[in-house]
Amino acid sequence: GEYNIKLWRLFDYSAGTREYPAFNTIVPGRGYWLIVRNSATINPGPGAAVQVNSNEAFQINLVSGWNLIGNPFNFRLSWQEIMDFNNNPAGVENLKGFSQGTLVEIDLLDRYRGGFVFSQNAVTLQIPALRNTSLGGRAGSQKINNSIDEEQWEVDLTLSAGHLANKLGGIGMNPDATLIGKDRYDEVSLPLPDGLDLFELRFPHPELFTSFNKEVVRTQENYTWDVEVRRSPSHSQLKISWQNDYFGENEKELVLFDPASLETVDMRKNNSYNLSPET
Repeated sequence: GEYNIKLWRLFDYSAGTREYPAFNTIVPGRGYWLIVRNSATINPGPGAAVQVNSNEAFQINLVSGWNLIGNPFNFRLSWQEIMDFNNNPAGVENLKGFSQGTLVEIDLLDRYRGGFVFSQNAVTLQIPALRNTSLGGRAGSQKINNSIDEEQWEVDLTLSAGHLANKLGGIGMNPDATLIGKDRYDEVSLPLPDGLDLFELRFPHPELFTSFNKEVVRTQENYTWDVEVRRSPSHSQLKISWQNDYFGENEKELVLFDPASLETVDMRKNNSYNLSPET
């Protein structure tokens, strides 16, 4: 039906989030945000597939910064296979997807699906038109579940409220990480469309005029991560959660401190905390 923001909304991303009718074309290889209130079958009518073959790959041009890309084929793709096919270009990060109300890192890009990818440089990706029939269900990136007394470790932080969740947050240490600027272990904050009631954890980086969802610092004895909770007023109650079953038998501690309530949480003994409206 006609465009009605109370029934459905459509966004793309081009150096910023745009809402229809600021754009009016659907382009193969690009991704889009679509939110609908009621279930509906979308029938685009007859059309033609992209004109490529096994010897001529489809090209997606990534700009420096965030890109919202889409699967140009009628079969699922592996992001790792795409990276391997392109000789793992430097500065191209993991793919982020949104499905069933959850923001999460993904590896499999289903047909009719899109995802966000951050690239530090302008890169042209070759997407081979070869179907891998062995690809199974949804897969994510490999997580580093080392105990927190080792030189390299990470802890994923999930924000959730009702049927929505954001699994892109996290902290960690790595001997090759840096304190200033961005390194390959950090994850830049995803550009979230306004008006969709989404939320995130943000580690401010004013020297880069941006913030991170995941902050990994150089391995050291002590460190304090300062993180902001970005949310809309409709989410008065959020929960932050994490896994702690791999922290290991050691004397290292992780403590969550809420300056709004002055509460401290031993992250070894607890795996979640309810954030107050003031947090």
